Amino acid sequence: MPPHGRDFGFHLRKYCPSLLFNGKCSDRRYCPLSHNVKSLCEPCGVLCVNGGILKSHKTSAGHLRRTSRPDNSDVIELHCEECDVSVFGIRSWNAHLASREDHPLVHPRNPEFHDEAYCLTCKRFLESDESSDGHPSTKKHTIFKQIALYKAELEERGIVDGVLTVSHRGAVDFGVVTAAQARRGKQIIVTIVPKVAGLVMQTVTARSNSCKLTASSDALLVPLATKQATKVVVEFKSKLQDRGFVGKLVVGFKYPGWDDVKEMRRNVVVQVRD
Repeated sequence: MPPHGRDFGFHLRKYCPSLLFNGKCSDRRYCPLSHNVKSLCEPCGVLCVNGGILKSHKTSAGHLRRTSRPDNSDVIELHCEECDVSVFGIRSWNAHLASREDHPLVHPRNPEFHDEAYCLTCKRFLESDESSDGHPSTKKHTIFKQIALYKAELEERGIVDGVLTVSHRGAVDFGVVTAAQARRGKQIIVTIVPKVAGLVMQTVTARSNSCKLTASSDALLVPLATKQATKVVVEFKSKLQDRGFVGKLVVGFKYPGWDDVKEMRRNVVVQVRD
């Protein structure tokens, strides 16, 4: 049975986002997330973890109804009651809201039937018996929100990787570490080379639930020199042996063309063995 409602986000994040949204994972050797999933149906918000569920879902009435409708999120007419104007598409709606600093966060409406609100997450007009205030707490809306958030994280990583070169394109792999080295601590240096001017490293963190993993850099909060290597030191420590460890390196960047901090993420893998 596929996961539903608020449990959906927890189950969704077990699976590799590159596989879910792009159809393949280029870092499968080191990716710690599960690849044992058949498909994510974005129009329906259904995670098909095996072939049986996928086959059954694709022939369901709900799937056929939703996929037969064209994706009109970029051309649909949305009305703003606050300004009494209409715009076409979600992107234009977001631009309209941003055009005024004091613009209230209102729901877009059907230009013909103003009592019908449009959900930007579910990409549909709400039925007459649905409340725009109560709709965000429904199971289906929660599922579409979780999918959008997970997809946005993947797209953000692509944006960051496009403005810099990282020495560890896949995972930060410590390889095989002896028990004595693990107790003392072992370091790897990750080098980052900006392709553009104005990039600032805001944060550097490393985390793992099973070992001590830290990261640091001497280049925080200053503009990074273009085409020059900046070092991030990642250190692993553990008293445990004969086992593998996984963690995450996260480096946050600011850039003049971005509205907020965007993160570069790399998996960290270690194998302790004598």
